[in-house]
Amino acid sequence: MNKMYRSLLGCSLLVVAGCGKNPSKPIVSSDSKDPKVIYQTLVEQFEMPESYSVKVNRSDDMRYEQDSIQSYDLKAGLEVDQSENQGHLSMELFSNGMESRIDGWYFDDKLHCNYNNVSYSQDMNLTQMEQLPLVPLTLTKVKDSEIETIQVESNKDHETTYDIVLNEDGRRNIFPKFDAYGFEKQANFEIVEGKLQQTFDQDGKLLKEESQFKTHLVQDTIGVDVLVSTSASYFKMDETSIRISNDQKEKMQAYVNYKDIDTSSISPYDPKTDSKEDSPVDTLKKRLVNRLNYEVVKPDVYQTKFNDHESYTIDFEHHQFTYKNRSMSYVYNWKGNTGGFSSSCSYDFNKDTSTSGCDEDVLKMIKNVKLFFEMELYYCDLSIQELTD
Repeated sequence: MNKMYRSLLGCSLLVVAGCGKNPSKPIVSSDSKDPKVIYQTLVEQFEMPESYSVKVNRSDDMRYEQDSIQSYDLKAGLEVDQSENQGHLSMELFSNGMESRIDGWYFDDKLHCNYNNVSYSQDMNLTQMEQLPLVPLTLTKVKDSEIETIQVESNKDHETTYDIVLNEDGRRNIFPKFDAYGFEKQANFEIVEGKLQQTFDQDGKLLKEESQFKTHLVQDTIGVDVLVSTSASYFKMDETSIRISNDQKEKMQAYVNYKDIDTSSISPYDPKTDSKEDSPVDTLKKRLVNRLNYEVVKPDVYQTKFNDHESYTIDFEHHQFTYKNRSMSYVYNWKGNTGGFSSSCSYDFNKDTSTSGCDEDVLKMIKNVKLFFEMELYYCDLSIQELTD
């Protein structure tokens, strides 16, 4: 099992076809009140957007009859823009105390990777890159004949969640989509339980998909209970763009092909070089430089430039994240949970109120800038709540 897992750590994974390329369409209303009918109406006309950002988690826990445990965990962030044929992947893998990190930028039909501080590139298409996190990034469309029970809940934000328990046919048909390690090929394999939870916004866009499968197999005559859990949370649907500076591209274009890597130079990832500091702020400063290549402009001000006119700037003294595009600057303040544009518009996220100088496009961009900041934090294993506590 360890050998199987290690074979999936690098960017040279075997991958299969993935996402569609058309924007999501609004939900077609149904006169029926039957949850199964409503759900089938939704999934039949669902299509993935051309661009999206997603946070991914995967866990495979193996419990042996003699009470020993093996755990394989993955955490990833992925940004995809199919119209520009670009992407960004950041991934951490954990296996029984072993930790690995992969960071990759996709452009020019190649994934340019840094794997445990070894840099290389690999030819692949964008769809193949989308499969690297080992969690399906397409909606799992469950047929009516595969559903044992389904429950529907909606919240005040007009988000609808479907909790689906799969029947035997559903478990057998759907689990292979989530079986990254070939469990079903093991002796006496059976799927004991399968559940899915899918959440959509009012326009029918997928916000989150979670899965959980309880399985049992026999390995070397020993019984093993395997719990497979995945989660994919989507945002910036049809609004994700990948920013790769010319300097970054020039540096990465010099990476060697993965076939020419000196494998002796690949060392285990050292968590100490990326460990947490005494405070979330100090941890963020460290990881902005080490993980995301930010530069320290001056004490408490960190910046990364994408090109001659676009940049992110983080001002720790004033608790501000700024996205600048030419002469336009959008600011998010994480302490007050407020956003602004120039002196003309201010938005309060807590109260959902804005000043009179805000138009719809500016408000939308202010909200996007908060998402930009949250994505930077996600790549650094932090959250806004940690910064404000």
